Amino acid sequence: MPRTVFIVLSNLVITAAGCSGSVSVTTNSSPVAPSITSQPTSQTVTAGQTASFTVIATGTPPLSYQWKKSGTAIPGATSSSYTTPATSSSDSGIQFTVVVSNTVASVASDPATLSVNSQPRISITPTNVNFGCVVIGAANTQTATLTNSGGANLTVSQATVSGSDFSLSGLTLPLTLSPGQTSNFNVAFAPTGAGSVTGSIAVTSSGVDSPSTMALSGVGATSGGASTINVANCGATGNGSTDDTTAINSAIATLTPGATLFFPCGTYKISSGLTAITTNNVTLYGQTGCSSGTVTINSTASGSTILQVGSSQSLSSPTPVTATTADLDQTFQANFAVIGTGVGDYVYLEEAVSSSDTTHTNCGGSGCRGEVLKITGLSGNTATVETAVHHAYDTSCCVPWVQKLLNPVSGVTLHDLLLDGSGAATYALAVLDAVNLTVTNLTAQNVSCSAIAAVNGYNDSYANITITHAGTNNGCSIGGSAVSLRQQGNLNVNGISISNMNVGAFGFIPYREANGMFSNISVDATGTGSGRPFKTNSSAHNIFNNISVNHSEAAYYQGITIEYFSHHNVWNNCKVTNNVGSPNNSGIALYGDVANGNHQGNNHYNTFNNCTVTGNAGYQVVISDNNDHTEINGGIYTGVAGQYVIAFDDSSPCCTANAYIHNAFIGGPGSTGVYIENGSPDACINNNTFGPGLTTAIDVTASSDIGFGNVLNGLLSNLTPGSCGAGLP
Repeated sequence: MPRTVFIVLSNLVITAAGCSGSVSVTTNSSPVAPSITSQPTSQTVTAGQTASFTVIATGTPPLSYQWKKSGTAIPGATSSSYTTPATSSSDSGIQFTVVVSNTVASVASDPATLSVNSQPRISITPTNVNFGCVVIGAANTQTATLTNSGGANLTVSQATVSGSDFSLSGLTLPLTLSPGQTSNFNVAFAPTGAGSVTGSIAVTSSGVDSPSTMALSGVGATSGGASTINVANCGATGNGSTDDTTAINSAIATLTPGATLFFPCGTYKISSGLTAITTNNVTLYGQTGCSSGTVTINSTASGSTILQVGSSQSLSSPTPVTATTADLDQTFQANFAVIGTGVGDYVYLEEAVSSSDTTHTNCGGSGCRGEVLKITGLSGNTATVETAVHHAYDTSCCVPWVQKLLNPVSGVTLHDLLLDGSGAATYALAVLDAVNLTVTNLTAQNVSCSAIAAVNGYNDSYANITITHAGTNNGCSIGGSAVSLRQQGNLNVNGISISNMNVGAFGFIPYREANGMFSNISVDATGTGSGRPFKTNSSAHNIFNNISVNHSEAAYYQGITIEYFSHHNVWNNCKVTNNVGSPNNSGIALYGDVANGNHQGNNHYNTFNNCTVTGNAGYQVVISDNNDHTEINGGIYTGVAGQYVIAFDDSSPCCTANAYIHNAFIGGPGSTGVYIENGSPDACINNNTFGPGLTTAIDVTASSDIGFGNVLNGLLSNLTPGSCGAGLP
């Protein structure tokens, strides 16, 4: 029978199996330390997922493993692979290592970093879309944006709109968005009935926050027909305490040409200036017959403009006037193609002094001559205007130019509103680049600058306006006087009362204006301490009816001042009384510009019919500095002790030629009734009656000053008798 024999020689083991002669020999070697042949690799996952790390090692078994997180052993993590729990974004950046050990040694792996991306997430902006007030039958469309704000791709599968008046467009589904990618879409509101409407958009996606929602709201607006927008239907309360700014602006945004914006009885508080009215042929008005009085818009916003018509003072670049115009020319010449002017456009003309004039940097002490005109015909470089050119724009001495009004708003009507600035607002009503405007039955109060500030207008009308606590003399960008009407043509003003002005305020100023009608304007300057109550500047070919000025309180500021380029104006039945500022606060004063002569600054052909000028602290009328052809026809002029009643060219080095004074009553107290000095020639003084209290009736200094028919009542006169008349064109 076979046998097995074991022979041991040192570490050699020989095994023989049966008679076959097979022999097995095994030699025992030293244990081998662990060695990592495949390092764990960094992993990137999305938050909520797990991450797995694996190591491959060799060495004398058995091998043991210990995984570590940020250097700290993880309990139970003792195999060649480790799977994390569900991750979160806070795990991003953590490093994992593993230590492999046997009986011989231990070896640590290289670190593997875990990166955790945020989950895919849809953000919708804005989250709340308020369409405001929309007229029934119209639509308001706004843009919204979907953004993948997570760290992994997502798919938008569905977008659902609730609310029958809302709709969605511009979104093609399914839509895949990579991290940070956006997609815009449109959402619209088209109301089918009046009143507030709400709805929403729900977006379904593979993001963690699905479905995501956007809130929708709007107001269907109608009152008395779709063309009339009631601000109450747009959310305005008119309760005097709720902020109605957003609601009113929403209503303004609905305006289309021919529409009306209606304010029911109430007080509408606003915290900022309202959106400018830039739509043509619209009406804004307040309800009448309210128990609380006039509908009020009350601004509490510092530096604001309560209500603005027109977006800005927008003029084209200037192009020169290329040929001198005569006063009342129907045409003028310029390169109109350069500024894009056509028939029906409105243009602003202005003239500055030549750069060679070293004595002045502007046209007189208060500015240049200018006006706004409407173009009715155009042939090459010759334009025909609707009315006339109302100044002599002289290209030989000066620099006249023309600019086009850019996109003026036309046909806006405002009536039956009270604008209250609460002492915080800067302007009550600003009118910028507006034509064919009508403002009636307006009260404006409690503003730091102008109650009405208008720049660049034509054929605008203001009537039945009451202004209190307004006006200043500096620091205002578009006008500082209580009423500032600058760069105008064809103005019509009938019925403005200005009183209780701010300290230092100027009152009523038409400036660079022509061909206007001004009637029934009263300015009471009591309490101002200074400021000119009524001042014209570069105002030509106007009629002033029933202008009343009272109680100017500043020395030399006068009641009515007529300044620089103001010519061919007629004043009917004006009343200028008790302007008490001392010294020499006169009733009516005409100022010109001596240094620039007839080209710059003189006033001429101004006529005063049946005016009453009494009780003023200085002269009742003083005319100086290059003013010619001034006419005083009828009226009552009574002076104060020690002062001339009517003085021409008082203490001036130039002349005021062609004065014409007739049919007036001129009385004392006062030193001289009519005083014409410095050799001012060609005065005509006829048929005046001189009253008691004067020491001299007439004192002239030129042999060409003549007249007849004056009733002197025993007073002295050195006037040369002679027949004369107006001599006025």
